[in-house]
Amino acid sequence: MRFGYRGSVLEVELDQRDSRVTDLPEEDAGRFIGGSGLNAWLLYQSLRPSTRATDPDNPLVFGAGPLVGTSFPTSARSTFTALSPLTGVFGDSNGGGLFGVQVKRAGYDHMVIRGASDRPCYLTVAPNGNCKIEDASDLWGEDTLETERILKKKYPKAVVASIGPAGENLVRYASIQFERNAHSFSRAGMGAVMGSKNLKAIVVHGGGGIPVKNPEETGRISEAIKQAAKECAFPKLFTRYGTPMFINLLESLGLVYGENWRRRIEHSDITSLDIAAFHDAAESKSHGCYRCPLRCGKHWRIRQGPHAGEEGFKYEVAFIMTLGMSLGLRDVPSILHIVNKLNRMGIDVNEFAGTLGMATDAYQKGVLSRDATDGFSFDWGNAEAYASIIDWISERRGFGGILAEGTKRAAVEIGGGAEDYALHMKGMHWPAHSAPPFVLAFSLSTRGGDFLKAMPYLLMQSTNKEVCRKLFGASSETMDIYSHEAKGRAVWWHENYKLLLDSLGVCFYLGLSLLPHGRLLPEELAVAYRGVTGIDVDGKTLLKAAESSNQIQRAINACQGMDRKNDAFTRRPEQDSWAQGIDLDLPGMLDEYYAYRGLSRTGLPTTERLRSAGLQDLAVDLGEKGLLDCCLEADEDCFPDSIIKNPKPEDLGRSIKARIQDKVRKRVMAKLSEDPLTYREHFRKQGCKRRKRRKNRNG
Repeated sequence: MRFGYRGSVLEVELDQRDSRVTDLPEEDAGRFIGGSGLNAWLLYQSLRPSTRATDPDNPLVFGAGPLVGTSFPTSARSTFTALSPLTGVFGDSNGGGLFGVQVKRAGYDHMVIRGASDRPCYLTVAPNGNCKIEDASDLWGEDTLETERILKKKYPKAVVASIGPAGENLVRYASIQFERNAHSFSRAGMGAVMGSKNLKAIVVHGGGGIPVKNPEETGRISEAIKQAAKECAFPKLFTRYGTPMFINLLESLGLVYGENWRRRIEHSDITSLDIAAFHDAAESKSHGCYRCPLRCGKHWRIRQGPHAGEEGFKYEVAFIMTLGMSLGLRDVPSILHIVNKLNRMGIDVNEFAGTLGMATDAYQKGVLSRDATDGFSFDWGNAEAYASIIDWISERRGFGGILAEGTKRAAVEIGGGAEDYALHMKGMHWPAHSAPPFVLAFSLSTRGGDFLKAMPYLLMQSTNKEVCRKLFGASSETMDIYSHEAKGRAVWWHENYKLLLDSLGVCFYLGLSLLPHGRLLPEELAVAYRGVTGIDVDGKTLLKAAESSNQIQRAINACQGMDRKNDAFTRRPEQDSWAQGIDLDLPGMLDEYYAYRGLSRTGLPTTERLRSAGLQDLAVDLGEKGLLDCCLEADEDCFPDSIIKNPKPEDLGRSIKARIQDKVRKRVMAKLSEDPLTYREHFRKQGCKRRKRRKNRNG
């Protein structure tokens, strides 16, 4: 495999302080593409029935897909995969920056790190199998910024990914940070997996460029996508504002709740936190990952107040929704300061907010006393308490040791009814977007509650109906986000598309911004794949490979005892809180998804679907374990060859209605990009109109 793929897997045995380079199996690359998709297969092959997440034999698998390091836009995404210490089931975490690019340049598509060192260590990765396991005793206890500073002084041209004290102390939602904390592998506790192996950091020395089979074809499709990102209305708006722009849209749709998702937020809740507020609170300039035309990141410096002069990277909609909405922080500088501290300790922002939201609810309701919290007063919006507890969590000190277990486990340990306020899916926190398709997607996510696995974002704008109809057979009912009808097909398609991007190494936000315009379709990704690798595929073939990869992830979870009962979510006891009225068992929800995914009614893989996907070896193995349902409840129309569609850009936007909608969208988005206050006011008005319509509809 000479083009796109490097053809090599670096296998590291930490307990033996040894490494070797093996060939990347071409058959597996064909079935699962690479990156996240092939990671899952490598994990499945390595797991033993008795393996637990923090055991030495839980392998830490890394993958960078075939487009990573090439000229294709945003070709910088890579993934760590393992059993998650947070959930106990399949876990992975995807990141950008230069880490994956440098691993590819060093000559490796994947790394599999097994065992545990008997003392703190770090791994150096270099071309031609020149990899070493070095002593890290002097780094143990350092935060991520200081660890990177020390190692960069020794290896100035390398990229350093490291864990902080949280990972060392096996905080179940510890992250892996790199490039001055501008980038991270945050979710599912991959930092705790490194900590369980006494692995403080991975230092990567890149080599030469990535050979491509057809530079001209690769260049043409790369330039076409870059040009689309420059010209299309939505990516231009995304470049201007970044992910914080979504909080205004989500609030206008009535999808976001506050105070641990107790009450629906209003426009006034977000005006101190949206992109306009960020511009008032901090100086900033845009930055992006490797080959990124969007440059949605923000390198910021706080203007005034107690944190004046503090600098950092990123201001994300996730920060607003978790720290801002869930914990009640209503000023940008406090959020930026807490995010910086979490990154230095190596802690996932999302799970931290979920855990503290549960603890604050328990404290407010008298389940937790001040003595039980070691003197901390957990009140909504108490930035000082939330910032101070971070050190206690990182060190597993006192009450911080309980919070280090994550939302679900910490609630069980607290007891006394705290479980009623632990909002999660499969043990991972992320209850947001309170509407049927989004709750379904988060509940089905193989790694637990998450919006980065299958969020059906194309449903949020009615103008996307033609695109959705051509991609996955969306009906008018599918496009109504407040109904339960015909939602399973949308989640199924978005799952496959996101997994395809993660397997190739392309950024989700490029797809999110271009798909509404009928660009970055699977067929265009296939053109890029052919140009880079020389392997003749079409978009349908790539989507079928993503389908196979999802089957592997669900197989891993089946081996951990997961089935339909775990494709679920927790809700608060109040009748007017988050996700009330949403029922996954209604028609169009779970059962429709299972039919499209080829699962049985119990949520287990089936013989028919695995064989049709070319996964006979997986079918045999699951059958021997008693984890295979031989009765597929879907009909023939729900097999991949029938349901996977492959439209081309020229197939979309040709109708008069579509052309008119595109002109209107360009005009509206051009106005919205003028300044953040205009953007804010537009969605305030949209929210007022929505509330009035719902009020009239309800009488």
